[in-house]
Amino acid sequence: MNSKEFQEIIAQLKIEERTIQGFWNVINNAKINDDDELNHLVNSINHSWLKLEIHKISFSIIYNYSEFIEAELRIYLNDTYIGSYLCAFTLDGKDSDDKIKMEDYSFISGLIALEERNEEIAKSAIEEKVDDLLIQRLTGLTLERINELKKL
Repeated sequence: MNSKEFQEIIAQLKIEERTIQGFWNVINNAKINDDDELNHLVNSINHSWLKLEIHKISFSIIYNYSEFIEAELRIYLNDTYIGSYLCAFTLDGKDSDDKIKMEDYSFISGLIALEERNEEIAKSAIEEKVDDLLIQRLTGLTLERINELKKL
């Protein structure tokens, strides 16, 4: 199989879309998982802070076992990498396995606290009618996020 044929299989099986959906399924069902720290993080993160990026999709062979398609989704809290979501599909497109790998939970908790504080500062500045560009420079929030906060 050449790369063009593999890309056609990826598109046909909707690997990118299904990988992103699989991530949200894990996040939305975190309470079911046994990982209390992950559950706490998921409940602390404003989902609008998350940015998802398909990093790679590969064809893998585990000799004497299976062939599969593996996708890696990188997870960013705004622009900071915080983990990956890995999932595998059989060659006929069935879900095979998935796993979420997060960076150090203490580090992520610190980032969440920083984002919460930046939003508090932005909300106060919005109330005081401070210019959006100044709010952006002070907090690092995007103009899009500042406009969202104005609507709250």
